[in-house]
Amino acid sequence: MSSEDFARRSGVGRRVMEHLARLGALGGFVTRRRQAPGPLAQVLPPEAAVELPVMGAGDALQEDYRMGGASTALHPLAILRPRLDAAGVLASIHLSGDGDRQPVRAGQLVTVAGMVICRQRPPTAGGLTFVTLEDETGFINLIVDARLSDEQRGALRVSLMAASGVVERADGVTNLRVRRLHPIADTESIEGLASHDYH
Repeated sequence: MSSEDFARRSGVGRRVMEHLARLGALGGFVTRRRQAPGPLAQVLPPEAAVELPVMGAGDALQEDYRMGGASTALHPLAILRPRLDAAGVLASIHLSGDGDRQPVRAGQLVTVAGMVICRQRPPTAGGLTFVTLEDETGFINLIVDARLSDEQRGALRVSLMAASGVVERADGVTNLRVRRLHPIADTESIEGLASHDYH
């Protein structure tokens, strides 16, 4: 089946096909995402074929988030991981450990990074803000005290951030007691990246 067959059999219109193509949902029909909206050519005036450059991983990721608010192909932190590793920024799997790796010790000062998926500041928490980060290996729980929340209000509102702090463990749960937040500014351009905030 081709993208043309899909359009004909499904009866979806041009706008839906464009959206699906940009989202990467027609990738099974073609080898390159930008070739996917084939049936659209049938309703456009004929023109010379244009060879578009292959979409890089970062461009494809941005298009996924712009069109669908998520990506099934790649996590934003996976693209940044080589730079983060070089800077000594740990992945969530380092905090919890895995089959052949010991988790980071409680009390150790570390830096982690992730996409903000949830921020909460319950009225009963004495001014604490709880942030959940997600990276390509799992989740990281941050605890930010009221003073730091006030001092770094802008950094606390970004979609992608790094955080430095002390590892805490209690009742099988690992948290990072944050001492400093670091916005990851060069990836804020990923449209559609959003967190869920609860107050």
